[in-house]
This record gives sequence, structure tokens and C-alpha cells, in this order.
Amino acid sequence: MMLSTQIKLIIFSLIYGMFLSLTLNINYKYIYKTKFIYKLLVSTAYVSFNILLYFYILLKINNGILHYYSLICIVIGFIIVNPIVNKKRI
Repeated sequence: MMLSTQIKLIIFSLIYGMFLSLTLNINYKYIYKTKFIYKLLVSTAYVSFNILLYFYILLKINNGILHYYSLICIVIGFIIVNPIVNKKRI
């Protein structure tokens, strides 16, 4: 894979991890504080949408090839933004 593609993938994965953290905190009350059936429906829709969105954009960047460092960058992006958003939610 070319270096420019790897850089795009790393930057996109970091931003996507941040996006994932923000949307999880926005949907917090629907995912954690409702009845079981709503939790199940919202969680399924949330996960499905995010997976499809990630792989669709990944398909545009590098033909849908998933690398271990892209997953690491998603986790790092999530870890960076999650404490900030949690402080604002409380």
C-alpha cells in the first residue's frame, strides 16, 4: 500500500474513533437507560450503521482493506475524545 493511502487511513481512523465516541455519548440515554427491547433495537441499529459507514468510507480510501493499525487508531481516537465528552455529559 502506498504511503499516502496509509496516512489517509490513519487520519480517517482517528477521526472515525472520535466520531464514534461522540455518537455513543449522544445516544447514551437510548442505549443504557431504556427498556430492554429499545436497548436491543437502538444498539443493533447503532452498531450496524457505524460498521457500514466505516467500511463504505474504507472502500473509497483503500478498496476496503482493513489493517490492524486502523483498528488501533479507532481506539486511540475514541480514548482521546471520550473523557472530554463524558465531562460535558455529567
